[in-house]
Amino acid sequence: MKQSLSLAKGSRMVRQYPGTASLTVKAPLEAVWDAAVSLEWLVGWDQIAFLAPPEEGSAFTLTDEHRPIRARFTQFEKPNCLAWRAADGGSGALHLSADGDSTSMRWEYVGVPHAFVDRIATGAMALFVPGKVKKLCNEDAAKELRNLARRVVRRSGEKA
Repeated sequence: MKQSLSLAKGSRMVRQYPGTASLTVKAPLEAVWDAAVSLEWLVGWDQIAFLAPPEEGSAFTLTDEHRPIRARFTQFEKPNCLAWRAADGGSGALHLSADGDSTSMRWEYVGVPHAFVDRIATGAMALFVPGKVKKLCNEDAAKELRNLARRVVRRSGEKA
């Protein structure tokens, strides 16, 4: 499993765990973009609060287990790419492309465990069963894309 170390806020070394997933949803590109921009489909966070309207360079706060983590959009190319980087070393990039009357989505993220128990458990799994950690990270990525697809379908049903 490819994991990396990074210097995050406070110059503390943190382990980073990447995950990727792809999914196609039967919805127009603009509809997927509109649902994606809110970041509410990111199920791994307890709360997401925008400090300014979403655009390249704007900041927002991700909260995990009562820990606020500052993040900033690094790419905001409507309607094809939405990417961000967080102060803890985590990041995410959503790539969208039209495919007829559907939209192809690819989600790439780098997760950083925050709770002490999560850091210990993930580190031990990465050491002894690295394939399991990679599989779990990819499953998390797929879960988030399925959540985004459900939000898109639900929104399109509301507008009909």
